[in-house]
Amino acid sequence: MKRYLDERVRSDLAQKMVFLTGPRQVGKTTLSQQLIAQQGGQYLNYDVAADRALIVNQRWSPQAPLLVLDEIHKMPNWKAWLKGVYDGKPAAQQLLVTGSARLDTFRQSGESLAGRFFGIRLHPISVREWCDQTGAQPDAALTHLLERGGFPEPCLADTAEQAERWRRHYFDGLVRDDVLEFSRIQEVNTIKLFAQLLRSRAAKMQISSSASRSILESVETRIDEARDITRYLVNLLVFLGLLGTFYGLATTVPAVVETIRSLAPQEGETGLEVFGKLMTGLESQLGGMGTAFSSSLLGLAGSLVVGLLELFASHGQNRFARELEEWLSSITRVGFSSGESDSGEGGTVSAVLDHLTGQLDVLQTLYAQSESNRAGVEESLDLLTAAVDKLSKRITAESGQTKVLTRIAEGQDRLIAALTGADSAAQSDAESRMRLRSIDVQLLRILEEISAGRQESITDLRGDIATLTNTLRQALRDPSAGR
Repeated sequence: MKRYLDERVRSDLAQKMVFLTGPRQVGKTTLSQQLIAQQGGQYLNYDVAADRALIVNQRWSPQAPLLVLDEIHKMPNWKAWLKGVYDGKPAAQQLLVTGSARLDTFRQSGESLAGRFFGIRLHPISVREWCDQTGAQPDAALTHLLERGGFPEPCLADTAEQAERWRRHYFDGLVRDDVLEFSRIQEVNTIKLFAQLLRSRAAKMQISSSASRSILESVETRIDEARDITRYLVNLLVFLGLLGTFYGLATTVPAVVETIRSLAPQEGETGLEVFGKLMTGLESQLGGMGTAFSSSLLGLAGSLVVGLLELFASHGQNRFARELEEWLSSITRVGFSSGESDSGEGGTVSAVLDHLTGQLDVLQTLYAQSESNRAGVEESLDLLTAAVDKLSKRITAESGQTKVLTRIAEGQDRLIAALTGADSAAQSDAESRMRLRSIDVQLLRILEEISAGRQESITDLRGDIATLTNTLRQALRDPSAGR
């Protein structure tokens, strides 16, 4: 997927070094690898041991058109090192440095790289970018991004389950890596609980009725201010049309009067000459009148077109205001005050009820988490029951084997007694006695191995039960700690 910063990064690389930053897994590495695939180059990641050796020893290819250094901010004294690399690189080689948002923080102190780089931040996929890439309509694109998110992997995932699994892993990695790297926090579970509460609170965002009214009034005021320009243009065109009309009348009427005065009969003039004067005077004055009325018609036609456009814009603005009002009504908290303001006794009651509502929301969240933990406890108890069942069956099976071995040992004892008796003493020989003793030794060894195996199994089971008990205690302790 081609990202919106592709052309900008390519253009900035031709001038200076580029720092490409952004959140984790927003597509920085993919974008850099796409640039390498297009124009050639070498990609080195400081997290990879082989690449780290090449970076430290500066053994990359000097002929590479584009050199990409990823996660370089994890290198000690990286800014001074990078400054020397940039100053000593070949003129034709372009340098792209990528990293997470921490790169912005780390480069704000220490060795200055001013004048050597352009900083570009890559954001998640927007509605416009998704529409340009897929050809989807804005409404469908917005719905898709609200459901999946703007990060490339969940946004392009085949199913919503894959996107949700990615979000869980991303959330855990964000708490474990970024938060712990910037601060010394020991209670990671508390941070997770806090982040979940913030996410649920943001999902249930509500505003007061007074804030909703203020937003609507502000939007209506801005819409009216934007419409003032079109109204002024309409009135200006109407004024110009009327001005042309009155100007034509003001110049034509006196000229007509002068033409009529010039028709006074003089000595020696014929009627045909007088009629010619009348035609000449009226022709020039009526021509000016036509010009004046043409300008008036043009002004009125322009005002009609601008008024029609203003009407369409007014319909669109009213639709936007109506949809905004409907959306605000869905997140507006119902007030309990009868007055226009939240002052007085009614405001106090409203504040108390709002606080109580927030506490109930927190209590509901904690209850949902305790239910989830209870489900985990029940699952662990099921596993414990299965393990105990398995142990019981093993003990029963081993007890049966013990009985069999006991019977074998008793038979061997009777056989030894019969062979070593007074009646058969002559028939026994040294070889038979050695064999019998060997059998006794083997049987004793088998019994010892069975006992040792049983003891080892019991020890392992006790360890598993102890681990499970600690897990259950931790799971039961978390809800109480959250409260």
